[in-house]
Amino acid sequence: MHLFSSQKVRWANILLLITTLTGIPLLITSTGCTFVFQDRTEYFENFTFPWPDGTPVRSATKSELDVIIEEPNKLAILHGFSCASSDREDMEDFIRIQEDIDLIDFLDADARWVTNATVFLNGFQARFLDGKRHLLGVGAAIAKIDVQRTRLRFEGGGALADGDFDSPYELCYSFTILAWNRLELNISVNHEDQNNIFFRLPNDNKSITSLNILRNYREGIDFIDVSTPATILPRGTGMAWTLSKQLLQSSYSLGNATTVLDSHRVYGSLAPPQNLPANTSRQGDGGISWDSSFIFKPNDKLKKVFVAEMVSVIGGNSIEILHPPFAIEPDNEKEDCGGWFTGCVTTSNNDGLQTINMVVENLPFDYAVPVLSGWSLGYAKDDHTIVDLGINIESFSYEPPAAGQSGKLRYTLKAITDNGENHKPALRYRVGVLGISNDSDMSSGSNVSPPILQPTEPVVTN
Repeated sequence: MHLFSSQKVRWANILLLITTLTGIPLLITSTGCTFVFQDRTEYFENFTFPWPDGTPVRSATKSELDVIIEEPNKLAILHGFSCASSDREDMEDFIRIQEDIDLIDFLDADARWVTNATVFLNGFQARFLDGKRHLLGVGAAIAKIDVQRTRLRFEGGGALADGDFDSPYELCYSFTILAWNRLELNISVNHEDQNNIFFRLPNDNKSITSLNILRNYREGIDFIDVSTPATILPRGTGMAWTLSKQLLQSSYSLGNATTVLDSHRVYGSLAPPQNLPANTSRQGDGGISWDSSFIFKPNDKLKKVFVAEMVSVIGGNSIEILHPPFAIEPDNEKEDCGGWFTGCVTTSNNDGLQTINMVVENLPFDYAVPVLSGWSLGYAKDDHTIVDLGINIESFSYEPPAAGQSGKLRYTLKAITDNGENHKPALRYRVGVLGISNDSDMSSGSNVSPPILQPTEPVVTN
């Protein structure tokens, strides 16, 4: 790559970042910067999102994983983070870390009761290591989830890019693990990569503002029927410009999912739902849909933005999601601070890392997990360069209902937009709650626990 001319280097790096964030390979023609889009179907057969093929695997420079809840024979919830840096001459790499977690090493009780597990993204923190920079793109994701009983493998990472993607940076991602016994809890998950990636290209944006809407859906989810609660969990976000700029606002709002598909609705770049007659909406029957929102802008109107998201679909009679409203608008922070789930991150300081400790009261669930599903990072008055950018759930704990008292969820959130020049940040967020409760309809609803299974034994349900 370093043998190209400086202009070609810039475009090669932009194409690399755009390919990663959108999930579409791009070719550059011999005449310069004309884009040629390859066939999506062929590409998805050789899936590479959210980092290019050949991205080197890095060892985490910092990592931590804590057990938040352990209910032997039923449920375990863990929360942690991993960090790595990219610092090589001329050209940086995407961060790609391969996580390999055996729950036997973390849980006090014998973990062979675990039958299912998943992991989702609960925020990120990114930092340029050589000072303030204009921004080309930013993204973080959890990908390639593989569960073999007590062993959970996945890849985490992303990128923080300036104009030529040649400035060293550090990226940290926070993640939350759910592991359960399906003989005790009615929970199912679909966390395949290929079917859970959604993107928007600049030509797709018909808005007169910098607001980008991703209208997404999934169908054919076998655990969604007419009465099954289901929702989506965040697993990745990415935003990129075609030229580096100063940042005013970087915002994301994961859509409120509903188990309804509409034949008349245009779902972005997705094909219409199959087997759905004209002028028909259908609830359940394997379908789920949602609208997510993105803003990535300097201090002017900008529609030429590439955005992408990854999700997992989770459902079952043992779950419920509290997913409060969270509207994002271009350069418009109208929502007051405060509330259970949404608000502004404020301290006496104008810059630096901001921390907020929240308590969510009056919860009816046996177990509860915070889900960072919306945020807005930027500056309050004008666009500026970036050194630090990010928001994440740092830690949490849950007190279940007891002695006539309702449940109480506590979490610590950290957020930052900073370049070391004392510019006031504009930081907003939304944290939803994934509630998990014992399902009285489960066949093992008595006090008799299911037998501990050997790792190689199949799970047999009644």
